[in-house]
Amino acid sequence: MNKENVIMSYEERGREKMRRLCETLNYDYENNSDITEHFDGTLHYHGKDYLIEVKDRNIKFKDYPTIMYEQYKDDALKEAVEQLGANGAFYVCFYDNEAFIFNVYNDDVQSITPTNVPCNKYTAFDGGKVEKSVYLLPKRLAKKYTVE
Repeated sequence: MNKENVIMSYEERGREKMRRLCETLNYDYENNSDITEHFDGTLHYHGKDYLIEVKDRNIKFKDYPTIMYEQYKDDALKEAVEQLGANGAFYVCFYDNEAFIFNVYNDDVQSITPTNVPCNKYTAFDGGKVEKSVYLLPKRLAKKYTVE
């Protein structure tokens, strides 16, 4: 499978889990059809629209106390919120059937200082290591759900 197909399979898997979670919670979720955008979908809830960034992470990192959230993703997501006039945004990280949902505008989340860490250049496949500016989000700040 080529690199683009690997990335798309991760994207589709995360979006499918998000759709199933929203179905369980009776939330109206719509996938973003433009994969070049900096958000994966829109959650319609009580007449408001929230942008959603979804990641489906490797289960081997499930027991870490924090979840990595790239600073450039946060910047791009917040810029999209402003441009589209959305009411807010959420970062959703799946580990197998567990979902951790962070409100990126929550004061506790916003108070976290980014740090530079060596990471794989691409999450979905090995492209070498690079320094990335990331937020290490404590799992205690997330709402946790199980996806059926």
